[in-house]
Amino acid sequence: MQDALFGPDDVADPTWTVGDLARAVGAVVEQAFPGEVWVRGEIRGLPPPGDARRNRPHLYFDLIEPAPPGARPNAVLPVVLWASDRKRVNAELRRSGIRVSTMDSGVDVRIRGRVRWWAPGGRAQLQMTGIDPEYTLGRLAADRAAVLAALDGEGLLDRNASHPLPVMPERVGLVTSIGSAAHGDVRRVLERAGLDHLVVEVDARTQGPEALTTIPAALVAVAAAGADLVLLVRGGGSRVELASFDSEVIARAVATCPVPIIAGIGHHIDDSVVDRVAHTSAPTPTAAATEVVSLVALARDRAEALWEAVANGARRAIDGHAHRLAVTARHGASVTGAALRAGDAQVATAAARARRAGPGALATATRRLDVTAAAVGREVRRDVTGADRLVTAAVTRLVRRPGPTLDRHRRDLSGLEARVRAADPVLALARGWSITYRADGALVRGPGDVTAGDALVTVVADGRVRSRVEPAADRDPASSDGPGSSDG
Repeated sequence: MQDALFGPDDVADPTWTVGDLARAVGAVVEQAFPGEVWVRGEIRGLPPPGDARRNRPHLYFDLIEPAPPGARPNAVLPVVLWASDRKRVNAELRRSGIRVSTMDSGVDVRIRGRVRWWAPGGRAQLQMTGIDPEYTLGRLAADRAAVLAALDGEGLLDRNASHPLPVMPERVGLVTSIGSAAHGDVRRVLERAGLDHLVVEVDARTQGPEALTTIPAALVAVAAAGADLVLLVRGGGSRVELASFDSEVIARAVATCPVPIIAGIGHHIDDSVVDRVAHTSAPTPTAAATEVVSLVALARDRAEALWEAVANGARRAIDGHAHRLAVTARHGASVTGAALRAGDAQVATAAARARRAGPGALATATRRLDVTAAAVGREVRRDVTGADRLVTAAVTRLVRRPGPTLDRHRRDLSGLEARVRAADPVLALARGWSITYRADGALVRGPGDVTAGDALVTVVADGRVRSRVEPAADRDPASSDGPGSSDG
């Protein structure tokens, strides 16, 4: 049946078996690609370093033609690296300075191999026999140059550097692979300086395709957590291992971060696009952490210098005030002494004058006092004489006026006495009148002041009569005014 593939068409039975067809396709593929070919593409599906599948004798992965993010690759070619060819490929990588472990998914490579049809899998595959390390390194350099040119055209190369570093960092973001050597180096430096309490850590992949998503997300997270300074660090590696830090995605995330970033990528000789766009580029992760310690130490030194300047200024001011106070005190003492001496002299002069003028002044004062006493005596006598005349006149008037006044008041009193006797209730009672009270002492003036059952007290000339009000009985109106009748 295999011969019929290129033989005449008039075959008795055109049906193929799977094996025959697979062998025929394999023959066509081998005839089309009789020798080795070079193929370039991006590695995908290669087990990462540390994966147990990486230690197997043969390696299997895909070589793809990338498509826009989120889309399926434009083409996929399975690749197998047999153990017999693997040693030679690894040797080629080492000679170029590329570590074997750097070959990972996402690396753009140019490889050599034989195109074969794998019948058990029903697909063509490339049996890899060699690699072109210079192609990979050249692609990295070209991509790096293109990214730098694009960022420069948009003014992003120095944007992060325009953010001022904090004078005293209050919260430091640390973006790295948690548990890595770089992470440990940074933690040790900050812990020795007593600054580990400032650190906000966010884990991110620092190699391979995952770095393109985790690093930008981590930068956003630490900025949202309030970090005023960010450390982006990764330990040393080959150019392929550090290729993620030349990518445009990560470079843009660093350039547009609102917080200043100190990058510590690789070792002293490594230089990435991230180093170029970050605020500060440190040669190693340890050096990046040391930058933070230096910032804090500088702020502490400035504060101490300011306090020392304040203390020195205060001491100078105190010394100046003390000197001026001493000068003022000496001047005051001198002026006060002179004033006291002048005062003593004035007092002595006044005392001398007083001693000399004393007898004459005393005689003059005595004469003046005598004259004043005589004048006062005359005035007093004159006033006393006038007052005596006034008293005598008043006594005379009082002696003459009481007689007529007393006679008039006696007449008025006699008339008043007669009126009182006329109104005396005892006399009225003696003439036959009476006075009636209720038990509560209220005076009864008419029938309306009492009710049936009230106890009454009637006062007559020679005693009291007690009675009680009874209800009125029906009787002849004609006899209603007879003796013993009572209204009400």
